[in-house]
Amino acid sequence: MSDRIFVYGTLLSAVPSAASKWLLQHAQLLGEASFPGALYDLGSYPGFVLATTSSGRVAGEIFQLYDPVAAFAFLDIYEGLNEQEPLYRRDVLEHPDYGLVWTYVYQGATKNLSLIAGGDYRKYYEQHALHRLFIEGQ
Repeated sequence: MSDRIFVYGTLLSAVPSAASKWLLQHAQLLGEASFPGALYDLGSYPGFVLATTSSGRVAGEIFQLYDPVAAFAFLDIYEGLNEQEPLYRRDVLEHPDYGLVWTYVYQGATKNLSLIAGGDYRKYYEQHALHRLFIEGQ
């Protein structure tokens, strides 16, 4: 199992959420990265959809978890994997510089969702009130 995770939304170090602060205490930031795909607005947080042929990219960061078993126990709950119909699944991806990394991939329909242009949540959340409220825990 990899001890690395690619984050692209509310877990980004620049996003002032309780979860991102938790991650900074339980992992080391290795650097910025991106993967082919698209980022969608799910209402108050983003969803990453993988694409192998898309020219779009999703920007994020890769962290190395200090205790992957404990960290994934927390992160799986945070991402709702314990829900009856989870919105996400945890997938492993391969990055040319960081090797195998885990990430949470949105597995719902995207037809009626807004695309987050440029695939960078750091530039998006500040301009959208529902996202800011979610990040602030309201």
